[in-house]
Amino acid sequence: MTDNYAKIVQDNLSRLYSNLPKDLAKNLPGEQDEERFIFDAFGEKCVIEPKRITLGEKEHSSVFGILISLYALNACSDICVPSPLKSFKEFPDSMPYVGAFATHTEKL
Repeated sequence: MTDNYAKIVQDNLSRLYSNLPKDLAKNLPGEQDEERFIFDAFGEKCVIEPKRITLGEKEHSSVFGILISLYALNACSDICVPSPLKSFKEFPDSMPYVGAFATHTEKL
């Protein structure tokens, strides 16, 4: 019997392999060996296959499997540029809460 984590990982792998990006190995970055993708994750060798994810010597259908499968689904060649950070006061409609926020977080 599979747990919910395994179902999520299998769903993510099915989505990944149903529309496999041609440059996935480059975006991970890693190498492709037929249907397998091999790269480093969490300081260990990671292998993504159509039916499973192996991290080190263990097959993972836990949180690691979910994170790795989501990473593979969303890997792209674009450079990640975070938007400029904002202070709490700069968010719309936050002015009534600024005093409480400052009292309970900034001035502890």
